[in-house]
Amino acid sequence: MTIIPAYYNAFHCLADRCRHNCCIGWEIDIDPDTYEWYTAVKGDFGNRLRDGIVHEDQPCFRLDKHDRCVFLNERGLCDIICTLGEDALCDICTDHPRFRTYLGDDLRLGLGLCCEAACRLILESPVRFLNADTGATIEVETAVLPFSDTRPPAEWAVFYRSLERLDPAWDAYLDKLGACSSFTEERGVLWERLTAYFMFRHAHPRFAAHAAAVILTLAQNTEMDELCEICRLYSAEVEYSNENLEVVLNTV
Repeated sequence: MTIIPAYYNAFHCLADRCRHNCCIGWEIDIDPDTYEWYTAVKGDFGNRLRDGIVHEDQPCFRLDKHDRCVFLNERGLCDIICTLGEDALCDICTDHPRFRTYLGDDLRLGLGLCCEAACRLILESPVRFLNADTGATIEVETAVLPFSDTRPPAEWAVFYRSLERLDPAWDAYLDKLGACSSFTEERGVLWERLTAYFMFRHAHPRFAAHAAAVILTLAQNTEMDELCEICRLYSAEVEYSNENLEVVLNTV
């Protein structure tokens, strides 16, 4: 069975209105089928397309000196889409920020917190899951272990600093975490939605509680925009680095 959050199909990319474009700062791999198609595109744009690819064992798009994909134009739009249409995107660009998680016989499809548009959907939508084929509401285990961390936030800040860094902006929030005397005891709607997201994606009760506690501790006395930024950074730093994620899951 394929399971989705009820908000899954409501997602729309913000494109040029996105404050943190996913075409900046990420190495974007190109799947074999799309790469083969790109090598056969004719004309001037075909030549530009091939010049904009790093042709190695794992092909990827080139980044400019500002870490922007070379096909991200000055308006914040993708020249591949503008020229060839959305069907011309590689698998990663088509799927992001969607993820797939297999649990037993079930396939879970969701949206990642590292995207600001997806983040708002996750934080503003009631926790409900659907059978993607029938639309019927189904029960999904989202319970987490009681949060009882014996390490203070300052020690966790040191721990997170030891991981691979993907975005320098995360450092300021680790400074803030290091200055906190304790984790928040917030257990309201935001706690429910964040822990449900992490449980649905990772099926790890202790990590779900820990991640939500870190985010909500950092988000105390902030508005929704900053909460989304904290979620985005945490997700990018932990969920989108396999190495970092493995270390965190084995530590909490």
